[in-house]
Amino acid sequence: MKRNQSFPDRLSAFHFLEKKRFFWLLAAAVSLALFLSNCGSGIPVPEYLDTYANTSAILIIDGVPMAFCKTLEDALNAVPVGATAEINMVGTVQTNTGHTIDGKRTITLKGGHNSALHFTGKGSLLTLEDGTLILGDGVNDLTIGGNPENDTSLIMVGEDGILEINNKVNITGNNALNGGGVYVNTNGVITMKGGAGISGNTADTGGGAFVDGGTLTMEDMAAISGNTANSYGAGVIIINSGILTMEGNAIISGNIAENVGGGVYMSTGIFTMGGNAKISGNSGTAGGGVHMTNGTFTMEDNAVISGNGTPDTNNGGGVYLTGNNEEGAGGSQFDMNGGVIGGTNPGEGNTAQEGAGVYLSGDAIITMNSGSITGNQAIDSGGGGYIGNNAKVVMNSGIITGNTAGTSGGGIYKIASGTFTQNGGTVSGNSAPSNPDVHNE
Repeated sequence: MKRNQSFPDRLSAFHFLEKKRFFWLLAAAVSLALFLSNCGSGIPVPEYLDTYANTSAILIIDGVPMAFCKTLEDALNAVPVGATAEINMVGTVQTNTGHTIDGKRTITLKGGHNSALHFTGKGSLLTLEDGTLILGDGVNDLTIGGNPENDTSLIMVGEDGILEINNKVNITGNNALNGGGVYVNTNGVITMKGGAGISGNTADTGGGAFVDGGTLTMEDMAAISGNTANSYGAGVIIINSGILTMEGNAIISGNIAENVGGGVYMSTGIFTMGGNAKISGNSGTAGGGVHMTNGTFTMEDNAVISGNGTPDTNNGGGVYLTGNNEEGAGGSQFDMNGGVIGGTNPGEGNTAQEGAGVYLSGDAIITMNSGSITGNQAIDSGGGGYIGNNAKVVMNSGIITGNTAGTSGGGIYKIASGTFTQNGGTVSGNSAPSNPDVHNE
């Protein structure tokens, strides 16, 4: 029979385990000290560290204040792989160095009253590879300012990267070839919450945001506004099956494209607009609010597309839909399940030469199941909608009313090769010198 272990033997085993635990803790402490070597002494942070001179950031790892850092770079480099950290910025921080967040790190970058991070270098300020970046705490202001002479998106979200932009955070003032404010690649995710903003950025394409196969979700009162594009997609551009979702009171407004797609430009993607989301006051040569070349667009709930386009907008003040069979996507599909294109108050109508509310051509299809198209003004024809070559509108329900055209088709203007099928709904109360409601060639 095996005897029970003696007391001295048990004591010896206990001492061995304690020694092993001690050396493990010592190794962890040394490792952390090395990580913190660029952040001063690694001594726990005093409560009011912002009184310390030459301090840019407070580093907190797993909820424990760890060190004060002279630069943002020092703080970012001090975060171990796989750790969850918080970096509290002190005042205004200026840097010309780009930073990469990877290694499964989760970093929250917070600011105090009117805190700001200004980037003066070239390239991206922040690149997310397989890490998570949370900007702001939803309470304090935080401005992420870019370089107007830059040529790269201010924040790049790569595959498996996650970016969360919280209330009172604004990404602004950057210039890029593609995606002035943010750029999200395949499998990357950006979520804008509260009153988060992307504004005042410029790019050749995608002045505010460039969604290249990734996902952008706008919630609450998130806003993409006042951005410009030298070509197309001043607010947001969506390509390569990217996904854009607007919900809550999210808004895309006041963006200007020199070419097409003032608010949103989409080529092969999915765009869903629900809640009280709004696209307003954007402009471009076609598709002042939304320009689609292949993809799926769903509008529902109380969503609104209003006040987009100008008399100089050729086609589609509110929405422009077309198809390009060469891309193999079979054209654009717009399902209108609710909401309003236009409006009944002054300035809410969309404006264009043709198809002020909606313009369709190519293989584009609209299925109208609910909602209204109202108060839009076409300088020439198709106040509510213009159905061009090979395009198709199926109206199952909804209202098209109160639209105007300078020549014909105040409600709908359809050319001979287009198709308009009315299974339900109402087209009435529109105005034009001839065929005020529906013009059929």
